Amino acid sequence: MTDLGLNIQPDTDEIAVATATFPLLSENKLMESVYCLPDSFLLGRYNDPTFGTLKADILTQFTYPQGYVYPETTTPDSVLLVLYYRTWFGSDDSPMNIRVFEMNKKTLEAGTKYYSNTDPEEFTDYSVELLNEIVKAKDPHRVNGDSISMVFKLPATFLTRFYPGDKAAEVYASDEAFYEFFKGLYVTTDYGSSTLLNLNHRMELEFYYHYTRESGGEVVDVPQLIRFVANTEVKRVNRYEYAGRDRVEEELTQHPEYHYLASPGNIFTKIRIPIREMKEKMNVGKKTLDINLCHLRIDVVENEKTETGFTQPLPGNLLLVKESEYDNIFLKNMPLLPDTTGVIATYSYNSTLKEGFYSFKLPKLIANEIRKATDNNTELPEYLDMILLPAGVRTSGVNYYVSHSCLLSSAVICSAVNPDRRMMLRVIYSGY
Repeated sequence: MTDLGLNIQPDTDEIAVATATFPLLSENKLMESVYCLPDSFLLGRYNDPTFGTLKADILTQFTYPQGYVYPETTTPDSVLLVLYYRTWFGSDDSPMNIRVFEMNKKTLEAGTKYYSNTDPEEFTDYSVELLNEIVKAKDPHRVNGDSISMVFKLPATFLTRFYPGDKAAEVYASDEAFYEFFKGLYVTTDYGSSTLLNLNHRMELEFYYHYTRESGGEVVDVPQLIRFVANTEVKRVNRYEYAGRDRVEEELTQHPEYHYLASPGNIFTKIRIPIREMKEKMNVGKKTLDINLCHLRIDVVENEKTETGFTQPLPGNLLLVKESEYDNIFLKNMPLLPDTTGVIATYSYNSTLKEGFYSFKLPKLIANEIRKATDNNTELPEYLDMILLPAGVRTSGVNYYVSHSCLLSSAVICSAVNPDRRMMLRVIYSGY
């Protein structure tokens, strides 16, 4: 139970229990771009009959061996680009053409928040192309346990340019020095529309070299390897483009009984909860009000299959967050507080009724909104505006943090005007 704590003394010990159902308002919310902190990357193109064609590519820096100095007899041998992946979405047999360009204009800045529509032309003029090669997801170049990877040898011109020689101490002295020397890579695709690689492990440059030394009166070669890694320690951007977005908006306009949710397509839903009406209707007189249950069910319509027979997966988690807290959660990385800012729900399926849905429990959040207005002696707004979106969830100690989902997922959901499974809020409350 959630006690609103209105400090009203009951006239009797009798407990009154009542139920109420509150219709909601809902609308589509298509975001031009979002700020994302990816723990994995999508790379490739994928065409979906409902959501259009998604193109995903990557801008990234790499770590470096701070303070490292090469032996005097060093000879550089090769640089390999390694793309690690464990999963992909779409066809494993569809060709995709991977192209890699050096970021030769500027690097990503540590203090800057980069959005999903970041323009790669800010960072590269496309004059230094390092890779142009067709691959298939089913044909990795390396397999090591559950980790598979594509491996590409970069050209000799890059090897010469990437090896700092006797300037290593200067180049590897600081972030500023290294990212002036090597600003990073832009990894993209320009062919194929059926495969997205999920680079959920890492990307790296393997720099192979050898040096010579005397051993037993002979001069021997000593092979060495240094890994320059694109991981969470450096700045990275997963960039997305959606072709056909106008068609999606038109489709939604023509069918108001449905809403779309899509990641990383930035297609969300806005839900308006009639908070003022709720307070007025849940009037228990002089008794103390408890909200025992406040339940919002989001019903899901089955996703459509593509021409190749694949169906986009449903989001693992949906976040329902107060619109007023959106920037605090996603831009300021504030923890999610279920009592005051938002609630997470996972997908459920009723096999008997053959219905899929997400179920949100909101008694504490609604109670706190009413309590806050009561304590401050202020009038509640007519509506409490919430945003519904796919999200990733991570924990740190006792806190929960959320981020925009960067994995491919989508759902078609029933709206607040759906004639069969209308979006509404069901409440059980009591007074004592």
